[in-house]
Amino acid sequence: MQRIALTMMMGMLATIPVWTHKIYYRDDLYRILDGDRSTWLSNGRPGTWLLQALISFGNTLSDVSPLNLLLGLLALSVAAVLFTEKLKIPLIGCWSFVPPIFIVLNPFLAQGMLYTFDSFTILLSFAGAMLASLVNRSKPFQAVMYTALILLLIQTLYQPGLNVYIACVALLVISRLNNDQSTWAWLAGKIVALGIAIVVYKLAMNYLLPVKIDWYSMKHSKLLLPNSESLPVIIETIKTFSRLFISAYPRGMMIFLLLPLLMLLSGLIVMALNLKQQRKFTISAAILMLSAGLIVIMAIPGLSLALATPLFAPRMLGASSITCLFCFYVSVHALPAIRNWLAGFSVILLFYHLVVMLISFNTVVNDQRYQMDVMNQIKITLSIPGAQSIDSLAFVGQLNDAPEVQTNIRNYPIIDHIRMKMLGESEGWIWLALIKNAGLRLKALKATEEMRVIKPRQYLSQGPDFDAFQEGQTMVIDFRKSGGQVNH
Repeated sequence: MQRIALTMMMGMLATIPVWTHKIYYRDDLYRILDGDRSTWLSNGRPGTWLLQALISFGNTLSDVSPLNLLLGLLALSVAAVLFTEKLKIPLIGCWSFVPPIFIVLNPFLAQGMLYTFDSFTILLSFAGAMLASLVNRSKPFQAVMYTALILLLIQTLYQPGLNVYIACVALLVISRLNNDQSTWAWLAGKIVALGIAIVVYKLAMNYLLPVKIDWYSMKHSKLLLPNSESLPVIIETIKTFSRLFISAYPRGMMIFLLLPLLMLLSGLIVMALNLKQQRKFTISAAILMLSAGLIVIMAIPGLSLALATPLFAPRMLGASSITCLFCFYVSVHALPAIRNWLAGFSVILLFYHLVVMLISFNTVVNDQRYQMDVMNQIKITLSIPGAQSIDSLAFVGQLNDAPEVQTNIRNYPIIDHIRMKMLGESEGWIWLALIKNAGLRLKALKATEEMRVIKPRQYLSQGPDFDAFQEGQTMVIDFRKSGGQVNH
């Protein structure tokens, strides 16, 4: 209970800016305004659809933040402690509190934690994946079925939870080898359970779901065909995810990435030598150790590697928590004489993750505050006498970031991936949500080429952030003077 409490407290400390401010994180803005949860069904996430109905006590969503985030942190903290206790890492005293904190302090969890509603289901999916990896029954058939059932439920909440499961299984392979437990039969059961869960989920979504899967979900779930054109796609996917991952460790902070990998490599070598001295190092053990080391790294992008058009977003990389824990576990078991030093270094790494998460959340809060201020300026412009005939808005260009936001993004590029820009021309559905949030009954139109090149005789307003002019019954908001870049 003490470990759960401390892990939960660390998660709450990392997310203070989120649960002390109101965050309108793109997808949530529509749900907050409309109370509509049907999108989760068309996303292939009926578990999330049902869970949010239970939390809101009805068919219409209610904003109960920060309850979703706090429940998610609690679920993740409990799972983290149960999982790390199973590993039996030989640490005593205050150092024994370190392992579960690897799970909650992860910069790539920050994006998922920002969602008003999805924060619970994303974190619950990751927690469930950890518990699924721990399922162990004396009867193999029961173990497979129970594991498959949990994995099936995980996919109805948030499909990338499977990546966390794969990483956990890789770590437990090393743990079982280290404790002289039978591994191959156990591993076969975990792989079969994963296959069953994926097949059943795909069939259920195609034939049992009461609505059709939307274009967005279809686009990002299309499997690669096994042909010569697939390899370049996989290589590009690995490169893109690698750039995303490295963006959390700019410049000298790469030490926090390189040292754990060095510890992992040296630890696996030492563990192999120890097994050889004990005459337990076999070809089978060598295959398992090498495979586990590779898979726990590949689990970071995970099943996205099998997709034709994966979604490149930080929330897809939740399994990196287990990868860091894997490096720590191997090094502590391989080098017991310096395990306290290793734990001390890990505390520094975790503190760095805490700092990155806090900076990310504060940046999103400041970014939103600035964008809402600009939206209020637009609303004031609409109140002038000459704007009475306007019935729609169109945006040209992208609003630039506030100065403090620009500084944070330069220092930590991961933040630009975590936050989602709202005021701009590239995604029209966001305009409409912002217009509704401002209490305006206006349509949102896509800017025409004429609107981009027109030089109006008269402006409704001009300022450092935008120019506003009227074109017919549409007010055009031109952000180009602010210097922001449009992301198509």
